[in-house]
Amino acid sequence: MSIVTLYFRKKKRVLEVITDVRVLFMLLVIVTFSMAALFFKALLKQHVVDPVYRMQAITSKQKNSAVSRGVAVKPHIFIRNFSEFKMVENQFIMDLMIRFSFDASKVNPSLVGKFEFEKGKILEKKMVVKDPSYALYKIKVAFQSNLDFRHFPLDDHRIDLIMTNQYASIDQIMYLEPQLTTALDSYIQGWDLVESKITAGTVKGFALKGEKENVAFNQSAVVCSLTFARHGLSDLFMIFIPLFFIFFIGLCALTLDIVTHFGAVLSLSVGSTTALFFYR
Repeated sequence: MSIVTLYFRKKKRVLEVITDVRVLFMLLVIVTFSMAALFFKALLKQHVVDPVYRMQAITSKQKNSAVSRGVAVKPHIFIRNFSEFKMVENQFIMDLMIRFSFDASKVNPSLVGKFEFEKGKILEKKMVVKDPSYALYKIKVAFQSNLDFRHFPLDDHRIDLIMTNQYASIDQIMYLEPQLTTALDSYIQGWDLVESKITAGTVKGFALKGEKENVAFNQSAVVCSLTFARHGLSDLFMIFIPLFFIFFIGLCALTLDIVTHFGAVLSLSVGSTTALFFYR
């Protein structure tokens, strides 16, 4: 018996084992349970990899100086709702109220009202209350956040609303002791709100001194962070069930005799491979 004959007999036996229905079914079960275990493990922890907004923490010296000079401004942000919430498109419109508590004899109220939002545009702005000790604004703002989708569809996200004042240095306004209150539902369009927090700090700003000269200075900033996790497994099923179906069709192609069903085997193999390659 020649070596070539032994090779083809061995190859035939291997193909018979691989194409056996029971072997294919067992392979499908193993792949299914392996993927389910990986998904379950991934769902147990949050996957927030969105870039963190860089700002300097307020030092005790800066805080004491602001308090002693009377330039401390205490913002209280009340988030009412989202008029638009599009996580995938990174487009958000938020309705909120902002209360600034300050000493009007030391801080210019008109300067307090010149606050802005980074990567955002104020659509509506109305001063509801003007008092010597505080000012209350009703705001509608459209903004974007720094989102990272590398872990899609197992990704969670942190949305940052960043408030600054480009017209005031920390010698004129220093945001201290910020507070955040939300009236948001725990579930918003496929996402669960799991955490909300607010932080104050300082960032670098620039003021126009002349026609071509800018002066750098430190300005105060407040960051409202809302962390969202995907709700349920519907998105995972919509993405991966078609993949399992395509994989199953490819396995079915192996159960057919390649000699008598060459056309069907070729069509199923090429079709499933193409579908996997172009699936989005």
